[in-house]
Amino acid sequence: MLEERYPFAVPRYQRAYAWEDEAVGHFVRDIEAVLSKPSGSVSHFFGGVVCIELTDNQKVRPHSYEVVDGQQRLATFMLALSCVVEMAAELATDSNPPSLPDAKRADTLRADTAEKYVTWKEADIAAGVTEVRPRLMLSLADDAVFQGLIMPGLAVPKPSRESHQLLIDARTALLDMTRRFIGIKGAAGGRVDRLLRLRQALVQDAHIIHIVSKDRSQAYRLFSVLNHRGESLSDADLLRSRSLELLDSYASRREQVARLWDEMLASSAKNVEAFFKALYPSWTGVRAKGDLFEAIEEQFFPKMPPKTAAEAQSLVKTIELFRDELSIFLKLVAGDWPYDRPPGVPNQVRAWQVDRLRRLILTLKHELALPVLLAGAVSLSEGDFAELVYMLEVFAFRYKNVCNGHATRPANLYYSEACKMHTASHASYTLNAFRIGLRKLINDHAADALFVQLLGENLRFNNSSQRANIREFLTTIEDHRQWWTKTGSTNPKARPKPTMIKVIDIADATLEHIYPQRAEPADKDSALEPLKHNLGNITFFGQADNVAAANKSFAAKQAAYYAISSIGMTSDLATKAAWTEADLSQREQELVAMAVRVFVV
Repeated sequence: MLEERYPFAVPRYQRAYAWEDEAVGHFVRDIEAVLSKPSGSVSHFFGGVVCIELTDNQKVRPHSYEVVDGQQRLATFMLALSCVVEMAAELATDSNPPSLPDAKRADTLRADTAEKYVTWKEADIAAGVTEVRPRLMLSLADDAVFQGLIMPGLAVPKPSRESHQLLIDARTALLDMTRRFIGIKGAAGGRVDRLLRLRQALVQDAHIIHIVSKDRSQAYRLFSVLNHRGESLSDADLLRSRSLELLDSYASRREQVARLWDEMLASSAKNVEAFFKALYPSWTGVRAKGDLFEAIEEQFFPKMPPKTAAEAQSLVKTIELFRDELSIFLKLVAGDWPYDRPPGVPNQVRAWQVDRLRRLILTLKHELALPVLLAGAVSLSEGDFAELVYMLEVFAFRYKNVCNGHATRPANLYYSEACKMHTASHASYTLNAFRIGLRKLINDHAADALFVQLLGENLRFNNSSQRANIREFLTTIEDHRQWWTKTGSTNPKARPKPTMIKVIDIADATLEHIYPQRAEPADKDSALEPLKHNLGNITFFGQADNVAAANKSFAAKQAAYYAISSIGMTSDLATKAAWTEADLSQREQELVAMAVRVFVV
């Protein structure tokens, strides 16, 4: 196939190169297994390659082949053969000890491998020129990097997407395999023999089934049918294929959609897949049942190919919607604010509110809310979105992270509200019903008594999995300390109001044991030892504080560290006469009493 049926090209509807270390590792081990035996005595089956044969009698080679299925292994074989070319060139110019016959053999192997399997020559007799062409071209997004890796003399462009790095990593692994097999020392003749053996393993002992069709109109469907039920393609790859199939009669629209997909699939496959899992319930109000590709196809794509330019443009608009919402989704999963905040322009939302999104996603790890956050970022004003984020942060901490509430109940509410946001106008949607729904879940499954009990039981420092939750708890309480002191502690009906003047970087909040975690023998207190990991004994230092207090006694830390702390709850400790079991208990009761009032929707 490589020697006789060429050139090959990966068409627009194919995904980018996707083989990661594991797949390339399997390929390397399969080749190495063949290498251990004489050529011709063993063979290895590498699966199938499906191509569409195209004919253009005006060209030097009238037949060319679109790779419908099998580009991953075909590209990997080509990368491996390019390693043979590179190593043969090295042996031809740097044989040690010098050997002219062996150098000639190596150069002949280099030229023969390149001309038979990696490149081909296209002659333009009328113009009197001959050009060297690659036997395999990948899709537009990957081809420049691929050609830089396989074509002698070409530079490899800087990788700008995941598939580029995967190609580079695969080439590196294959070159390592080649160097291991031929060795870096020893007689040049033996090394040339081993390099020839490697080429034999690649082109003579490796076998595939090559399926060729001349009916290009069936290419898209064949591609989907072959891969839909397998593990090799993601739902995004199949959606790409289907959208391009539907636009087969509208070349300019198809090319426009192909560019949109190239832009989207430059992101990591994991994030793109997560996006489509969030997109469906965000628009429909329910989780996709069964096959995600089929669910999204049914929801967003027409059942039949467009019959008019307007219908074709409508499908383009759908893919543009995917692109735009994916861009927002990628910000959300990184904890980044999805609204533009140009410098020098007054903002209606404070930095403190912006920081809550990072806490919700990265600290509390509440990815369950991504569908409703996606809908909110698209549909709500920035102020309403900030309110939504904080409402979800408070709910997630109380319901899920402390009270271990089941995810299905809030998920159903999130999906329902997301659908309403997506389909309602900006003016007609309010957060009131959503807030009422979250309050009911708290009342039913995270009521005050359970919340108080589990705060004490779960938020213990010696449970390392809870330290992020302890930071979230203490820093949020600190943000409400002024409200509690002035209003909250005396007015049971007062709504909690955080102080938004400063942003506490939760990643830099250093948890501090008031009674030391490892007290010196002279400072040990038998009453406090069993309580030292309790919530009442934990405070924190801010980013600007000197945190060298370590295991010093409470008395030693008061003036030197606590009194000058930028954190209110920590500086308050400097007013204590001592730190006793009663002080610890009283502080924990006050923290919990504040939490019941602060962590409400």
